[in-house]
Amino acid sequence: MGVAPAGDVPGSRSQVNPVDGAEMVWLAGGTFTMGSTVSLDPATIGELPAHQQTVAGFWLYRNEVTNAQYGQFMQATGHAAPNHWADPLFNQPQHPVVAVTWYDARAYCQWAGARLPTEAEWEYAARCGQQFEYATSTGQANHDLANYFTPWPDDTGVEGEDQWKYTSPVGSFPPTPFGVYDMSGNVWEWCSSLLRPYPYSATDGREDPNDPPSSNHRVLRGGSWGSRGVGDLRCAYRDSPGDFLGGDSGIGFRCANTAPPLTVQWSAIPPGWNMASVPVSPQEASAQAVFGPYFDPLVIYGWASGAYTLLASVVCGLGYWVLVPGAGGTTVAVSGTERGDDVALPGGRGWHLIGYVHPQGTALLAECQVRRGADTKTWAQAVAAGWVAEVAYGWDSAGGRYVTYAPGSSCLLKPWMGYWILTLVDGLTLVIPEGPTRGQPRLADDRAVSTGGAGWGVELRVGDGRSEDAIEARASAVATDGFDGYAQESPKPPPSPSGVVVEFSRPDWLTDNPAGLSRFQTDTKGPVTSGSKEWDFVVYSDAGGGTDAVLTVPDLSELPHSLTPTLVDLDTGERRYLRTVEHYAFRLTGRTPRRFRLVVEPSSGSVLRITQVSAVSRARGLTVMYSLSKPATVTACIRSASGRVVGKLDSGRAARVGTNALVWNAPATGAALPRGVYSVELVARTDDGQAARATAVVRIN
Repeated sequence: MGVAPAGDVPGSRSQVNPVDGAEMVWLAGGTFTMGSTVSLDPATIGELPAHQQTVAGFWLYRNEVTNAQYGQFMQATGHAAPNHWADPLFNQPQHPVVAVTWYDARAYCQWAGARLPTEAEWEYAARCGQQFEYATSTGQANHDLANYFTPWPDDTGVEGEDQWKYTSPVGSFPPTPFGVYDMSGNVWEWCSSLLRPYPYSATDGREDPNDPPSSNHRVLRGGSWGSRGVGDLRCAYRDSPGDFLGGDSGIGFRCANTAPPLTVQWSAIPPGWNMASVPVSPQEASAQAVFGPYFDPLVIYGWASGAYTLLASVVCGLGYWVLVPGAGGTTVAVSGTERGDDVALPGGRGWHLIGYVHPQGTALLAECQVRRGADTKTWAQAVAAGWVAEVAYGWDSAGGRYVTYAPGSSCLLKPWMGYWILTLVDGLTLVIPEGPTRGQPRLADDRAVSTGGAGWGVELRVGDGRSEDAIEARASAVATDGFDGYAQESPKPPPSPSGVVVEFSRPDWLTDNPAGLSRFQTDTKGPVTSGSKEWDFVVYSDAGGGTDAVLTVPDLSELPHSLTPTLVDLDTGERRYLRTVEHYAFRLTGRTPRRFRLVVEPSSGSVLRITQVSAVSRARGLTVMYSLSKPATVTACIRSASGRVVGKLDSGRAARVGTNALVWNAPATGAALPRGVYSVELVARTDDGQAARATAVVRIN
């Protein structure tokens, strides 16, 4: 189980069975290691081999069925009393009923509207999501935690908190982390399963309720007050009385129940592509049954083995791309059952498209756990161990763009939404708890990473009118020009099914990063001190045919004024000075990439400047002197004191580096100016889009 927020500790969700008054706790399902890895003695050979087992969420009685509850059953049904019913050593109302056969336990469950737990469910509950050896509050076994028999030295089993020679009142010892009592000790507990060799499978006949003649052994679990030592109390230990009867004073049971179907709704779905998931296990799992009644045509993609694939069935816990036609606003209703906390991340390193697995609530990735075999870590520990990358991506359906979460721990998982996470090793399972419902503010500008000390970032956005994508070029004092780890170089998620894509293409990093990726959202280099730094990137579209696109730089506030940013179109040679050019339009042809380069360099010698401006009146004409730092096209106008344009000098004249002059001869033009004070405005522009302005004041006498 995952690390749950306060109020969502496993077992804290409970309800009362109105038939017998028993409290049931909800155990979200998951995957665990069933059985033992080593046979302790010949009697435990049935615990081998250890194997991974997944169970769906289910309800389990918090306590073993008591004599008081069993008495209600007998009175209501006329069922015969078990052995020891009249024995004062065992018949106290709040002690567990004993000497019940498997048939007795099954009959009680049917009366109570419940069932016996399967052997897999029982061991899952006993392990408590932590591979406990014993089903106690700590996973250990002693007389302060469980009721069992000690053959030496007093031969009574009375020791510590265990003050009962025989059965103890239910709930007398601390509960397990799942909030369940007495799963180790007190009485053996019947399971629904036939005793058959491992690996366990619910579909191989062992869960046949009709007593197949080939076997008359049903499974008992947990040990009892009469167990000599703690061996029987182990979570993995399997026993059977040899027939269905059992009927001795150490055998009891507790009930379980299957979660009833839920109907959940996804409302006000925006049009276009949605990165989605389904928060229940659908009763009918085909994609056509889940989404077909609502979307025509139905277009839905899943992600497997590093590629998109048309989807045949829907699985809770996985994410999908769903195309919502028309104007959107549709409401989808799906009936299914809660599936539990675990999301398997099959295969090796790479991207996984996941979904939240609960119909209500939310969970931060920081609250999730990651399991690999028998080793379970928090999200932060999994990042530190190199299991997962500290980055995640959601989808903004309205804007048609990815939302970056870096650190990934800040990503809030919600019902119906899909998310990308990146694994760096194989064999992982993500454990997602059910947390409270809450909102999450968008990260400012969806910026991907911190520069880690003095640094800056320039975001480059590309849109085609239907979708948008972005990358960020960054510089940091703690970075190099190579691969600096995922904390600095955020990898790019797989492209959306239809839309524009912009990315840093770094095939030279394939062997440097754990996931073997070459597409990046962020490229962080060392500081720009002398010379220039260059960031190469590509733009392409998954849409067929030609697409008009626009590249924008929405914010240069982080970039020091001492640095000059220039966009270079490597396919055409065009250059744009980004401090004065707000956008650059170009055309895409399908997935054929357009190549660009961002160049950042110190401003000295690279920025257009107009300096040493002076204006002199001669014979009621003007001579304007000025100096340029770069070749440019210059225009000039004359304004009156009120700001009105009263004359123009050469328009669009090419000027050289250094000193230049403009002469305006008023008498020759027939436009002599009256005496007064005027301003002369100069505007210079370079071919790459740089612009500079300067003003001089002149008095005409």
